[in-house]
Amino acid sequence: MVSQIMLFDTHCHLILLNSDKIDINAIAMNAVEKKVSLLIDISVGTHDFLKRGALAHELTNRFPLSVYMTAGIPPYYADKRKPADIDDVRAQCRGEQRVIGIGEIGLDYYHLYGSKVKQKTLFIQQIELANDLDLPVVIHTRDSDNDLIDIVKEHIPAKGGIIHCFSSGMESAKRLLDLGFVLSFAGNITYKKSYEIRDVARMVPEDMFVIETDAPYLSPEGKRGKPNEPANVALIARFISDLRGESLEMVASNTADTARRVFGIQDD
Repeated sequence: MVSQIMLFDTHCHLILLNSDKIDINAIAMNAVEKKVSLLIDISVGTHDFLKRGALAHELTNRFPLSVYMTAGIPPYYADKRKPADIDDVRAQCRGEQRVIGIGEIGLDYYHLYGSKVKQKTLFIQQIELANDLDLPVVIHTRDSDNDLIDIVKEHIPAKGGIIHCFSSGMESAKRLLDLGFVLSFAGNITYKKSYEIRDVARMVPEDMFVIETDAPYLSPEGKRGKPNEPANVALIARFISDLRGESLEMVASNTADTARRVFGIQDD
């Protein structure tokens, strides 16, 4: 029996929450009050890495939170590449001990950020970087599952990784699970028409999924229209516990343990 709930938000964008309109300290306090004790601030590019690191350091020192980071270039930048951008990501990983993964990286054919060829090239280069640095990957995929699966079969992420905000159906879920990837469920699982995602969440093994907010995006049902925040991972955990017929304590414990395993977190 788990005596204390401890939640892990495996994917949020703190730098996007830190603005004149939003009090980041209130955001952190809300998270603590909802039993969130670990979170990962996910990269949205190389340009704000120093600010992200400073914010992670500040929040960790001020609150009972462990704030980790990733470094990486999302598919958004596939058509906006800068010379030596992969070297920048490498330097960021080596220069900041909070970095525990490469991400978010991947493919997005819904928005088609640059050509498919450019997206694939950026994705493969960062898988190779993750393998070189012995780090897991955090993968974004939208309307691109077949190409993405083909790529990770040929360019295998040696340390595995997480499929961020899983939003596909059972076939893709089984193929990704067979490849060893962990699925991450976000606020969109609570939306009324997310039948396929909920079917996947019911069947996925207890040690092969994690939870996230993707804050400030994808606020769960009941919070839509407002910026999402790490505290809302508690709502996602509760929704999944009801969906699977498991206790909230079990879902919280299993997802936190799975996240630690994927990212190699030993103490917290």
